[in-house]
Amino acid sequence: MELKRNNVYSHLASDHYHYWEDGGATYDHRYSSWVNVRGQEGDPWKGQVADPDAREYLRFQYAGLLSQCDHYLAKVIDFMDAHDTRNCPVMRIPSTGPVGRAPDLFETKLFDIENDRDQTQPLDDPAVEAQMIDKLVRVMADNAAPLEQYERLGIRPPKI
Repeated sequence: MELKRNNVYSHLASDHYHYWEDGGATYDHRYSSWVNVRGQEGDPWKGQVADPDAREYLRFQYAGLLSQCDHYLAKVIDFMDAHDTRNCPVMRIPSTGPVGRAPDLFETKLFDIENDRDQTQPLDDPAVEAQMIDKLVRVMADNAAPLEQYERLGIRPPKI
């Protein structure tokens, strides 16, 4: 429990099924996650009769591992962002280049990726662009973006 209170992720992997039996040691409650490996010491569980397709099995296991890694990496990054970067001063380096959107150098393009997966037909819809900018401003504000970032993107910061 002390580990969880300090935001430390822990995992229990065991082949001792009696830990999970009624009246067992209840070790599992002390961990962030756990897995019980079946088939040990007289466990009545029966294995698969046919040989599994090794490629499908490995693909399934790998997909599960990637999903778990993505999930917990995101937690670690969120924790680090919240504790290591919040309220840190922003490094400011003078720029000699253009400030703002500089439409002659860069242009904004929106695509409907559900109907145009190859992104060959840019949308020309000021209302949709305004909605996307509003969403961007909200996320930037939630993450304490510096005022210079709004200026660099050529958008107005939110009113505080």
